[in-house]
This record gives sequence, C-alpha cells and structure tokens, in this order.
Amino acid sequence: MLDHDYTTKEAFNENFFKDWRKTMTDSEREKITKLSKCNFKQMHAYFVQKSEERKAMSKEEKKAIKEKNDEVLKEYGFCTIDGHKEKIGNFKIEPPGLFRGRGEHPKMG
Repeated sequence: MLDHDYTTKEAFNENFFKDWRKTMTDSEREKITKLSKCNFKQMHAYFVQKSEERKAMSKEEKKAIKEKNDEVLKEYGFCTIDGHKEKIGNFKIEPPGLFRGRGEHPKMG
C-alpha cells in the first residue's frame, strides 16, 4: 500500500489517522501524534515477503490449496432454488482493508 498514489493524498492520510487513533490505547495516542512521523516500511516489507512466498510455492502446495478451496466451493458455493442447483456468485467475504474510492472521494482512507 505504501507505493500507491493514495498514500500521498491529504484526505486519505487524515481519514486513516483519525480512524487509527480510535483503535489506539491512551499511551499510544500520547506517543503517536503525527502520521508523517510513522514508518510502515517493516510492515510493508513483511507483506511483500508473504506475497513472494505465495508466488514461490511449489505446484504441489498450490494444488493442495486449490483442492481445499474446491472443497469449500462444493460446500458453500451452491444453493437450491425451486429445486434447481444454482451457483452462488460470491459467497466469500471481502477481507478488511483501507477504502480508496475513486478519484478524490472524501471518505478514502
């Protein structure tokens, strides 16, 4: 996320910091007063490393994950409507993340 345009936008940073402060403890709020002084590079490096590990998986590991996902699809990916089996378009929840919106959306961040 650090290499996206959104991190340079003022509205994104203000909204993110305001919401982040809501989750902080009192002692964290005292220490962390400006977002510009925060360094997220270690966290970013961790997620880049996890991404590289996923890309470097062997075929067997990828196949095992695919089989597991197929089992989940068999159990939750279909429903019966009026006696007909129908595929559910999107039965998984979206992982939490930062809202980016489009253009200069006032709630981004």
